[in-house]
Amino acid sequence: MPQLKKAWTRGQTDDISMNMLWVLASGLALWVTYGVLQKDIVIILANAISLALISGLVWLKLLQTSS
Repeated sequence: MPQLKKAWTRGQTDDISMNMLWVLASGLALWVTYGVLQKDIVIILANAISLALISGLVWLKLLQTSS
């Protein structure tokens, strides 16, 4: 959350690695999938929230690189 807030307010994501974001997002997506398969709402929610935050960072990073 702090990283997303910083990127959002400053509009700058130079200090964030896109490769790291993709690896983290992939891992979180796998955890969400595991939670669904196990029918464990805690795993699903915790990782889905984290995945949403990482998705926000990826979106900001893509916006910055396209401009």
